[in-house]
Amino acid sequence: MNAMFLSCTSMTESPILNIVDTTEQSVSYAYQEMFSSCTKLEKVNYTNPWVLCSNTTDMFRGCSKLTSIPPITFLCVSGGNRNSISSMYAGCTVLPEVEIYINYVDDTALYVSNSFNGCKALAKLKGNLDLSNVASATHLTTIFANCISLVDFETTGSIAGDNTFSSATLTVSASPVFNISLMLQRWAVNPSGKTRIIKLHADVYNALTEDDLALATEKNYTLASA
Repeated sequence: MNAMFLSCTSMTESPILNIVDTTEQSVSYAYQEMFSSCTKLEKVNYTNPWVLCSNTTDMFRGCSKLTSIPPITFLCVSGGNRNSISSMYAGCTVLPEVEIYINYVDDTALYVSNSFNGCKALAKLKGNLDLSNVASATHLTTIFANCISLVDFETTGSIAGDNTFSSATLTVSASPVFNISLMLQRWAVNPSGKTRIIKLHADVYNALTEDDLALATEKNYTLASA
């Protein structure tokens, strides 16, 4: 399904699509640029949540009018294609909410660079944003670049807990309204024994409470200001 609707610049909504992958299909299935640069696309129609394997790089990239997409479960599994959600939603400037569940079928690493870069209206993430086994620590600094409205991770998750990186920083500093308290309550303890930093907007950092700092320490995260 690579580039299936690439640059269909007149399409405002998709046909009904129900995609349910299996791990056996992951070697051959990929969704790179499936809707990339569909600049008038507002809605992706579906009747059931999608289950995807393999590579979704640039899947919705540049869909600058997109406001509605399916909930997606992404299965990370070894196979012929790289496991990637890099730039998956990049440039979806009016998309208000994303529901995504990341499930590791095995220990294959996940590429996440720029996944939500430029999602200026994105306020809420739902599901399970499991970043426990990412391909590179630098990906965590760009995954939420320019997400200026991000408020709530209504997700469970963790940050590079299964990686051996000596240090990794998840950067959410573009948003002055990010709710770090809720993130700390919901996200898992960092089990790596190594430095895992959450970098915040200065306004968010300056408003941290003693409870926030204590919970971050309890879960082995370091909070920092951009």
